[in-house]
Amino acid sequence: MPAGVELRVTEPEDTPTKETTSEKKDSLKPVSEVKIQGPSPEDEAAPSVVKKQRKKGVEQPCGLGCIEISLLQRFNNLFYFMIFYCVLATCQGFVFGLTILSIETFQRDYYLNPFPATALSLSYDISSCLVVPFIANCGRRKSSPKLIALSSFLMGLGSILLAYPYFGKKMKYQPNVEYEQICLQKTIPRFCKQESLFQTYYKAFLVFGQCVEALAAMLLYPIGVVFIDDNLPMHSTGLYLGIMDSSVIFGYALSHIIGSKLVNAPYRNSSVTDDKIKAVEEYWHWRWWISFFTASVITWSLVIPLACFPQNIQGTTKTKGRKRKQSIVAKQFKDVEFKYGIKNVFAAFKILIKRRIFLFLSLSKASETLLIIAITEFLPTYLESQFILTRNVARTLSGVVFFPGGALGLILGGIIVSKLQMNCKNLMRSILVSSCVSVGLLVFIIFIHCDSPRLAGINDDYDGTGQLGSLTAPCNSNCHCSSTIYTPICGRDDAGYFSPCFAGCKRSKASNNSDYTQAYYECSCINAGLTNQDDDGDFIDAKIGGCDAQCYKLPLFLTFIFSTIVFSGFSFIPCSLAIIRSMPDKQRLMALYVSYVMLKIGIIPGLVVFRQIREMTCLFRDDGECGKKGTCWFYSKTKMAHLLIGICFFGKMCTIVFTSIAYKLYKNLQKEVNKMSVTEKTEKTAKVKKKKEEIN
Repeated sequence: MPAGVELRVTEPEDTPTKETTSEKKDSLKPVSEVKIQGPSPEDEAAPSVVKKQRKKGVEQPCGLGCIEISLLQRFNNLFYFMIFYCVLATCQGFVFGLTILSIETFQRDYYLNPFPATALSLSYDISSCLVVPFIANCGRRKSSPKLIALSSFLMGLGSILLAYPYFGKKMKYQPNVEYEQICLQKTIPRFCKQESLFQTYYKAFLVFGQCVEALAAMLLYPIGVVFIDDNLPMHSTGLYLGIMDSSVIFGYALSHIIGSKLVNAPYRNSSVTDDKIKAVEEYWHWRWWISFFTASVITWSLVIPLACFPQNIQGTTKTKGRKRKQSIVAKQFKDVEFKYGIKNVFAAFKILIKRRIFLFLSLSKASETLLIIAITEFLPTYLESQFILTRNVARTLSGVVFFPGGALGLILGGIIVSKLQMNCKNLMRSILVSSCVSVGLLVFIIFIHCDSPRLAGINDDYDGTGQLGSLTAPCNSNCHCSSTIYTPICGRDDAGYFSPCFAGCKRSKASNNSDYTQAYYECSCINAGLTNQDDDGDFIDAKIGGCDAQCYKLPLFLTFIFSTIVFSGFSFIPCSLAIIRSMPDKQRLMALYVSYVMLKIGIIPGLVVFRQIREMTCLFRDDGECGKKGTCWFYSKTKMAHLLIGICFFGKMCTIVFTSIAYKLYKNLQKEVNKMSVTEKTEKTAKVKKKKEEIN
């Protein structure tokens, strides 16, 4: 075949034309009579025509640029796109959760004050608000899969930046206190840590890494939601959005499972010597950076598969046509895309905020998000103080309740919305019903509480020899104890003690008993209670672990809080869909960005207020280091219960109020539309009657 010759096979069209009939005649000729011609000027211009047709919404093949492999076309559907997208969303939730654990560990180990720690956490949300105008401007002009692939690359880059401080940077730890579990009647020297290279690198790269992660998240979620909605029938979007949000929660839960082994630095354990610290410190650092690095490898491996998907995959044209027929809001707002440019983005923000239905639905979603943040902030502390649990057990139970409950609520909410084929009006009704059920469950939670056991120095004054709020008493004044490490023990007087040192215990012995692993002897603060002998005949004064609270209401509380979280998840997907359905097709992306900005604006002060209120309920805080604020070990049970229930109740009432206003506005709007349609019909019938009369 001569160079420059091109053979093309065309699909027969539904309606035959003159050109197609002539082509059919040519195809019936013998091969010897067929003339092979070079490309004509019209054929050379064909690629540009194809590009224009593709931009208009014609379904496109799967490929990367000009490379189109026929074997890959079987993957050109939404099912395979959702697989890659959900893996990416899982990685985003994993990195986000691991970053939060990293900040909490850094705050505790280096005695960072609450305000700087909150500022480090909020760098993600602040960056999200700042990048929205730029992303909203370019997100409407570029291909959605290509932008999601860019998000995958940026997410991997952000993970590398977050991992860099742990890679090859020595902490150069200098012990500030020689921790002792038992009472030693000698003065123990105290030193202050110097600012290490690790701390400097950590703060800088954490902020920079979270800025990159925020940019990736703003490319991932709004653009992904609109792309999924474009390529699905109208009533199928809810299920897919539920799966997407559940993937994020799964990644967040996975980060807590893996990060639970990382939150305890080796020098936080009082039984570890300095020689062992140096041996395991490098391994501890390696486990942190390898977790971030693994996430970056997975996200980078998704860049090419996501970039191969076209803007219009199979079935796009049909689904868009069906959605235009079912759209009601388009009768009120023109389906015109906003103009490009940063100034026009801010003008579009003002226009969308003035639309009251959209405004109140966005406020409803923001209140639901703040409710979820309040539960994640308060639930572990509430379980720890209300049911006398250790910090690790309280965190584990919170994760077991929150993450499966949230994922189950999101998926069930999406299934219910899809199966019942709810319109915008019914979506708001479902939000109101699920919110009212959640409020009812919160009322029952108020009555589930336990009595506090005796804790020396907290709610017990060492049998009248000490003071409430102080762990030091005459019986342990010469022990020089430290409150930096919480090692609870239970004395034979059925009172709990912060550590064996504060109980005045002078000897300890390991035990093979199934009830306890460590026993303590000669405790000067423990004088009452029955004495038991060990195998060697020594009298045991205390055992490792806290005293039994004799409270059996924990399963009941977890059941009610799990149900509350599930019903809160029910309302999240309908709220997101109501925001999308209340806007014309070409304005959905901008509307989602505006709702995200409103959500972040609520999160930034909300997180600061929640943490500040939680600190106000603290009953006892450790000594800290070099004048810095230490960790709070005990919280007021009554105040914590009132705060958790009060904040959840307030958030749910805000959701009900905002959704009710939006529902009322939507009903009024629907009545106006119906009146306009009725008047138009009467006018048309009147015109037809006049024409008939004129003819007659």
